[in-house]
Amino acid sequence: MGAAIAPGCSGQTIVERDIGSSGSKGAGGGGASSSSASGDPCASIKKGDCQSPAQFHCKPCGTSLPGKCVCDSMAPLGPKDCAKSADFHCFTYEPYTTCNCVPGSPASAADCPPHKVFVCAGSDEPPVGCECVAITTPK
Repeated sequence: MGAAIAPGCSGQTIVERDIGSSGSKGAGGGGASSSSASGDPCASIKKGDCQSPAQFHCKPCGTSLPGKCVCDSMAPLGPKDCAKSADFHCFTYEPYTTCNCVPGSPASAADCPPHKVFVCAGSDEPPVGCECVAITTPK
């Protein structure tokens, strides 16, 4: 069961793993491979099949829930892989899963407009996964 490399968003390479294959774990050249062995285009891999949980990404696939999960070998492994730590955004932060660099994320409250609050989902020091959020009060 060989590897299938598919183009991802922004020209990233996404490597997927054959379901039921005994291919090597990790990402890159000998990493995960295509899920075509099962015949199900929505078949997923397990988080442990990726080089790092940060490279485990799931996306919608028809009506299949939770969707198709793949290893994205181009995904950052940690905050140091982004231009600045505030640009490192993940679905979860303990451990890092489904991570991306989001250039232009605010690094401090000074980067937010007056009507928004500076919030970091990962940590405040160093700032990780930061954004400016509008606070609304119910009427």
